[in-house]
Amino acid sequence: MTLLNPQFLWGLLGISVPVAIHLWSKRKVRTIKVGSIQFISETKSKQNKNIAINEWWLLLLRCLLIGLLVFILTEPRWTGATDSSTTTYIFEPSLLTTSEDVQRFDDIPLENRRLLKTGLPAWSENEILETSEITPQYWQLAQEIQELPADSIIVFTKALQKGIRGKRPEISPRIRWVSVSDNLKTAEVVAAKFVGDSIQLVTFNSTESIYAFAKAYSEKSNLGDQLNASEDSLSIETENGTKQIFISQNEAINVQIVADENVDDQRVFVEAAFRAIATYINRPIAVEVQEPDTFTNSAKDEYVVWLSETSLPVMNQKVLVYKKDIFAEDIIALSSQSTMSFITQKLTASTIEQLRFVEQLLGWLAIETTLEQEAARLDQRSMDFAQFSPKEIVEDKRNQKVAVASFDRLLWVVLVILLLGERTLARIRKQ
Repeated sequence: MTLLNPQFLWGLLGISVPVAIHLWSKRKVRTIKVGSIQFISETKSKQNKNIAINEWWLLLLRCLLIGLLVFILTEPRWTGATDSSTTTYIFEPSLLTTSEDVQRFDDIPLENRRLLKTGLPAWSENEILETSEITPQYWQLAQEIQELPADSIIVFTKALQKGIRGKRPEISPRIRWVSVSDNLKTAEVVAAKFVGDSIQLVTFNSTESIYAFAKAYSEKSNLGDQLNASEDSLSIETENGTKQIFISQNEAINVQIVADENVDDQRVFVEAAFRAIATYINRPIAVEVQEPDTFTNSAKDEYVVWLSETSLPVMNQKVLVYKKDIFAEDIIALSSQSTMSFITQKLTASTIEQLRFVEQLLGWLAIETTLEQEAARLDQRSMDFAQFSPKEIVEDKRNQKVAVASFDRLLWVVLVILLLGERTLARIRKQ
């Protein structure tokens, strides 16, 4: 047994308080004047003895109450040897999606197999998992793995970059991470749109080291049965079956810029940024400039950039407002309202380049949200294992194979029972 807060043991000195009160009260003698002792019967010695015993029980209860309360405050923990297994094996679910994948691990003992996902559930023998398994967050799960009662833990993983989030954890050296390469290559059409009389197909390509988009143009006649009758979607064959891709029209994106005359330099920078984005995404962006006094909220406009000190009217479009904030990390910052964001610094040639204004403006437009989601799903890039592995910490071998149990609740129950007993006895004895 160990005490987490042994400094509270000084509280045991409090036991001297009821002892002192008890001894002091025995020294008190009350003189009662009576006119005659004729009718007063002699007190039996046995009754006197019972009174003394009852007072000693009351003293004992009060000392126990103080001692038990101090013991609870020290937070005692019961320690003992754990029943740890020799080795535990943990597998990333995406490594077990086919029978061929499972056969790779035939030489590993069937006992103590778990899956690298929240809760670290057991993996049944020869269980084939769904390919839709979400990529685990490796560093967060490392904390769960740390708590497993095992002498050695081996984790088989792809070490995908999209599974790395947060701060690198520190874990025990008894946990070994093994990177398993499956040499997968992803090449899948993720978007399509009309460009003139042709259709632009956007294909996402990814391997362990490649992340890239490729654009290709195809005539309608070359697509055959892939193009449906209404010419608004394509049927694409993938590893998981046929996938329907909506064909977007290459329509212009409508943007209104509302600016005062004294911020024309800011307006020029914003217009130039939209022109660069239009060239990059190969889609026209129609920019209309208005003054605050003549501003009219048009339903066709999808975005509004407000560079005026005039109060912003209520509108349903996504709005980008200039609001200087020297503490903001990004030049475009989100607000508490989902439709509003802020330009946090004055636009100059240097701030646009250094703070990547054009890139953040493209993200604010959120034109390629679906495309980004598809890319994240198909991303197969793995991380260099030297950078992927969590930090190892030096464990105190004396604390290994030790289980810690708390019994605070039981102690509190005993304390309440003793308190009720003490109060009952004190009421009877009128102490």
